[in-house]
Amino acid sequence: MSKGRIQDDAIEELILLQETDPKRANALNLLTSWRINIELTGQLTTEEERTLMALSQAYLAWEKQTVRRGLEQGLGQGLKQERRSAIESLMQLRYGAIDESLQAIIPQMLNLSSPDYTALLLQSSKSELIAHFSTAQNP
Repeated sequence: MSKGRIQDDAIEELILLQETDPKRANALNLLTSWRINIELTGQLTTEEERTLMALSQAYLAWEKQTVRRGLEQGLGQGLKQERRSAIESLMQLRYGAIDESLQAIIPQMLNLSSPDYTALLLQSSKSELIAHFSTAQNP
């Protein structure tokens, strides 16, 4: 009986770790795998049922963390695409078609803040803009 209680306490302690703690994420992944393995065995003992309940809490915490990370990554990608679209639109308005030389500096412009890339695009000629990024790359 103490083995089960010790496991339950350990699982509860794990769930209480900070979400940013890498140990927590790794352990939750392992506990989720353990939970799946217990379920696959079919016939569960009372001890395994209790462990499964404790692991269910760990699974829910893992799922919540995984969904949050996925949302953050998706938002990050969406913001990057939105920024790229804004830069390309400003380039087309200011310089016409986006040629290879402009296309080559877009990745560097993505690292700038919105006010910075907007100011550069609105205040610089095409040659000045290209020169700005070629000197920034080769100081």
